[in-house]
Amino acid sequence: MSDILRTIARGAAAYGHAGVQMAVGRDRTAGLGRWIGTMYREQPLLLGLLLTWTAFVAVPIAAFAGYAVLWAAIAFGVFWAIFIFWAGLGLLVFLVPAMCIATGLSLVAFAWAAVAYYFVGGWVLALFGYESLDNALGISNSATAQTPHDTSTGEISPSNPPAYQPIGVGRTLEGKPHDSDYVYAKGTPTRSVGDEIVKASEPQHFYG
Repeated sequence: MSDILRTIARGAAAYGHAGVQMAVGRDRTAGLGRWIGTMYREQPLLLGLLLTWTAFVAVPIAAFAGYAVLWAAIAFGVFWAIFIFWAGLGLLVFLVPAMCIATGLSLVAFAWAAVAYYFVGGWVLALFGYESLDNALGISNSATAQTPHDTSTGEISPSNPPAYQPIGVGRTLEGKPHDSDYVYAKGTPTRSVGDEIVKASEPQHFYG
């Protein structure tokens, strides 16, 4: 029996030590342990009284703590229940009808604006001599006109290269025989030497 009581006491002391350490911290728990050891050596009767009182008042303190936590949980649950109930009631009674009414009013306003723009607005512009709203506001489309893509300035070479026509051996150029090939590029002759074409600014004649 004594072993059982001793085991229970040790277990309660261990749980108490862990609870105190969690509540006040490790350093303060160590300081409290040193203070209890000092009181046990110097004033054992006072320490016994304090321990007895703590053991007896721990039960109502624990009961009160549980009672407070229970009502806190109930209050939290009731709060959310009341909040969800009244929020849902407001959603069904106020928000949904209000959104339907606002949607209907927006459609009516849009239809009225469209009719006013296409019919009344056009009649008013025609009355003042304007063909469209852009003309009435002085907006011109010439500012946004784009230059055609085929227009170019500062070209070094023509877009269409000149055609070259070879002249065979034995034919004449300006009534004189020649022994090489001449090609014409818009009246400017060129002479072919091997694989290269050398341009000449003036006609050149070669006689055999």
